[in-house]
Amino acid sequence: MNELPYFILVGALLLFISLRKAYQATLADELRHNENKDRFSLALYKTAQFGAELNLLLWLVISLLAATLTIMLIENLDRRLAFAGVVTLILIAFAWLPARGPSSLGKRLATLLAPLMAKLLQWLHPLLGPVSTRLRRWLPARSHTGLYGKTDLLELLATQAKQPDNHISQQNLHLIEAGLKFEDQKVRGTMQSWHLTKKIEVGEPVGPHLMDELHKDGASSFPVVANTTPKAEILGVLYTSDLMENAGGKIKDLMRPNVGYINEGQSLAEAVGGFLAMGSHTLIVIDKLGEASGILRLEQVIEKLLGRLRPAELEIYKNPKTVAHILDTRNQHSEEEVIE
Repeated sequence: MNELPYFILVGALLLFISLRKAYQATLADELRHNENKDRFSLALYKTAQFGAELNLLLWLVISLLAATLTIMLIENLDRRLAFAGVVTLILIAFAWLPARGPSSLGKRLATLLAPLMAKLLQWLHPLLGPVSTRLRRWLPARSHTGLYGKTDLLELLATQAKQPDNHISQQNLHLIEAGLKFEDQKVRGTMQSWHLTKKIEVGEPVGPHLMDELHKDGASSFPVVANTTPKAEILGVLYTSDLMENAGGKIKDLMRPNVGYINEGQSLAEAVGGFLAMGSHTLIVIDKLGEASGILRLEQVIEKLLGRLRPAELEIYKNPKTVAHILDTRNQHSEEEVIE
């Protein structure tokens, strides 16, 4: 038995399966995004943009080669050997190989054959175009996402972060993850405990000593209380920014009397509603007995979503000239990254 035809058919089958994996590995939209960045994307773009027609052509060739090889095996081998060969062929060609990622050899072959494939698809377009259109109408894609709940989405994000060809920044992945978890996070897990919170007596004099204490604390706001007793009445909230602008004033005149409250068992999403309702950046956290158990500031909630904000990053917003040119600076950095 002449074995050369078998080797040729097997080689051709593996070649077209490799081509299909290479073309499908990067979608046309991603190739369009990367077409000026690497040789692989540039070479495959004109071929991959045929989309369904390319997929149809490759499947036709793969099916034809597999069918021919199957018939040859059945006609020229013992039934048992033929059956084993056909089963092995099906498992390798249609299960094992498609499940694996594209190999470097497959990418190189796809790059070399891309110009030829593009010309062939352009020539066959009058035939493949209508056929692929009708197939999409008859067999609409109804693939299940495999996602059933929030946990599935979080697992997908974790997998995406480890994916070698991931183009989503870690910052964006963190934002999506934080957004998904946001509603489940409780106030008690983010607030500053009441016994660790610096409290200001309404009668305390405004002077260098108080200013120094508040500066060392580093918080943006402080509760104003009637006296130093543990259950003292909360009269208002003093913001550091108000104190800096009126260094010589009195606490009772500088504090803001509209005090907002939130239960420590409520979610951070509900806390955002409380900030908006009160027009305030600070909420006093109370327990189920109605007693103060902590303080929640807007910046604490924002950090849960965006991560810790560095003071140096916020300084730019104090300078109108820096803010005016901030977009130009970002565009310049983006262009430098593309050049690199």
